[in-house]
Amino acid sequence: MNDVLITRGRVEVVAASLYDPALRQEASAELRKMLDVKQALLQQSAGASCCSAFFGIRRQLEDEVLLLEAAVAALDQGNIPKAALSLREYGIILEGPR
Repeated sequence: MNDVLITRGRVEVVAASLYDPALRQEASAELRKMLDVKQALLQQSAGASCCSAFFGIRRQLEDEVLLLEAAVAALDQGNIPKAALSLREYGIILEGPR
């Protein structure tokens, strides 16, 4: 996997894949790549503080990074249900307000 397109559907697939031992390693790698992408975007948003603050982009990215970090931490502790729950919560915020 070289590119990451983060969608709610993809997040749901990764969350479900965590429960399958045959797919867990790949799902873990994809989860970590999602986190890397969001952390990089958060770092970049610091350089555009006026715009990111105005549009709430930085706060959104901070929330996303926190959920992805929680998912990775839970996965590292072997808590698959908690990792999947954090991922599903992350998928919900990807949709934005309704």
